[in-house]
Amino acid sequence: MKTKAKAHLAPTAAAQRMREHRARQAIGATRIALDLDGDDKDWLRGQGTLREWDEEDARALAQALKLALQKLRHKVTA
Repeated sequence: MKTKAKAHLAPTAAAQRMREHRARQAIGATRIALDLDGDDKDWLRGQGTLREWDEEDARALAQALKLALQKLRHKVTA
């Protein structure tokens, strides 16, 4: 008896979020939401991690904050 091949379905958004969650868990990372105001953005620019034209880009803000935290962590351990 022949079996019918299963159609390859694109992953659902929920399945993708769960994979990302498990990947973060595996490395001990946590996702958080932050509200950044103008002073926070000014501080990130002052740290040299955020460009003025990226102030409204959520991914650029997240990357800038991550870089600023790495700089701070390096200063503390140095």
